[in-house]
Amino acid sequence: MLLLAAAEKLAATPWLVWVKFAGVILGFVLAVILVRKIFAMSRLIVGAVVAVTCGIVVLNWAYHRNEPALFTPFMDAIAPLIPTGKNLEPPKLDPNNPNAPRR
Repeated sequence: MLLLAAAEKLAATPWLVWVKFAGVILGFVLAVILVRKIFAMSRLIVGAVVAVTCGIVVLNWAYHRNEPALFTPFMDAIAPLIPTGKNLEPPKLDPNNPNAPRR
């Protein structure tokens, strides 16, 4: 009886949920394969890839100033050395302007 009720609930689940679930499973499998390949590589290459990735993240944080609160003191120290975005405010939407950007 309990098994039948569970099967009915699973049958009523929208197909988009199953697609997302399959995507999560596929992403996990690909992540495991990628990690195994990375551990088989030279440590120098892995270190370089990690350093470049961290550098890109820090530059993005400095440009947009959207870093986590934990890193704000660090970013306050290095932000004057790195260019930041001039206009970080989103554009104002004017319903009367036909050329205004749409969301």
